[in-house]
Amino acid sequence: MSGRQTHFFLLPHQDDEYGVFYAIEDAIARGDRTVCFFLTDGGFGGFDPVVRDAESRYVLGTLGVPAGDISFLGSTHGLPDGELVSHLPAALSYLTKAAEVYGSPAFVYVPAWEGGHQDHDATHALGIVAAQHWGGRAQLRQFPLYTAGRGLRPYRVLAPIAENGRAEAMPIPAARWARYLRLCLSYRSQVKSMAALLPFMAEHYALRSVQNLQAVDPARIRSRPHEGPLFYERRRNMPFEKFKTLLDGFLSAHSQIFQ
Repeated sequence: MSGRQTHFFLLPHQDDEYGVFYAIEDAIARGDRTVCFFLTDGGFGGFDPVVRDAESRYVLGTLGVPAGDISFLGSTHGLPDGELVSHLPAALSYLTKAAEVYGSPAFVYVPAWEGGHQDHDATHALGIVAAQHWGGRAQLRQFPLYTAGRGLRPYRVLAPIAENGRAEAMPIPAARWARYLRLCLSYRSQVKSMAALLPFMAEHYALRSVQNLQAVDPARIRSRPHEGPLFYERRRNMPFEKFKTLLDGFLSAHSQIFQ
């Protein structure tokens, strides 16, 4: 491909962009267009979607994403935080309609299939299907957010799981990742969540200083993300069997993609 390319970032919640800060800035630095789509209203727990939209709009603007290239589909259409897997046909319709003005993307980024949050895994599946609607030529990349930790560590943050294959590690200069950590403080409505995640984000950056991306294998969504309890099974009362039943209802309408 030549010339300016378009990158679509599919984000379940307002703040999940923290997982791809560097990928967003890297695309912008190369002169490419970055378009961010938020797929739920971010209202779980009583949070105000208007506030959460404003927080992500500020953070993305600081990274260089124009306001016109940020779409809050979840807030606009009332897609509930925590229940995206039950609304995937509507989300696909809203997403593909909103994306028409941008043409076919060269790259599509989705949260990793890792069992951290059910909306993350639902967005992963949605991205696979949407990419086919955009011609099937986009390179699909997945980025880790968080998974269940082991022992006394409640989280693994920004760390790819081996089940998703080889990771491409993009080096991040120290000054830049330090700025990313400060940017996370801009999600003021999410201070509790960020307080839990930031120590592990800081550890990842200090020890590894990379943005991890992995290719997407569509066949993976037929299986559990990994062995052992998933984080959303532990914390969000969402057994994978229930999630998978809801997801299969959506996938059955697009079975040709997974043959």
